[in-house]
Amino acid sequence: MPVGNSYIQADYCVELKWAGVSLAQASNHNCSFTLYSGTSSCDGNATEKTSYQIPAGNGTTCVDAGVLDPMYEKASGVWSCN
Repeated sequence: MPVGNSYIQADYCVELKWAGVSLAQASNHNCSFTLYSGTSSCDGNATEKTSYQIPAGNGTTCVDAGVLDPMYEKASGVWSCN
């Protein structure tokens, strides 16, 4: 299972090359992470679009990105806080 170490910048699309993503919770803000399955560019070609709510806190929230083989499976996501 591919595992990576990277930073995800808020409000920017990031190509996911891993089976899962661990997202740090913002201590004073509710956030969300939108997962676009089937595309590496967060566009309308996604086979599925799923939004995950990430509550304010000091922990982490894990999201199953579903990328077991990045050569054949594509996913991307956008993390945003309000």
